[in-house]
Amino acid sequence: MSKKIRNGKFVERTAEEEIEFQRLKVEYYANVEKTTPKFKRRPKIEGNFVPLKLEQIDRWNNASKLSKETGIFFILLYENYLRNAPFRLPADKLIKGGFSRTTQKRVLAKLEKAGLISVLRRHKGPPTITVLL
Repeated sequence: MSKKIRNGKFVERTAEEEIEFQRLKVEYYANVEKTTPKFKRRPKIEGNFVPLKLEQIDRWNNASKLSKETGIFFILLYENYLRNAPFRLPADKLIKGGFSRTTQKRVLAKLEKAGLISVLRRHKGPPTITVLL
């Protein structure tokens, strides 16, 4: 027999209480889903890829004599990796990285023209970026 708490102490259930308790348990577990809900998984990336850390991106931006497009594109790739969905332009991270607003606009236009990203511009607020894979 199982026990229950009465007046702050464990006491044995009566036969009627035990039958009712078992009935309630069976009813409860009959209504519970048999499978646990699955977490939404990221789609598998086909092909070869190389992981980048933010520190590596910062070093690349500081040491690179190439254009600013690569640095901004790396940051956008990292944001896409974190969210796996369209996201707003992380202007604060780009400004900390030394990219002005005009540079950001110019680079976004170039990356969009190259077919690497899709940009949804708004009258007010930052644009929404979708990285095309």
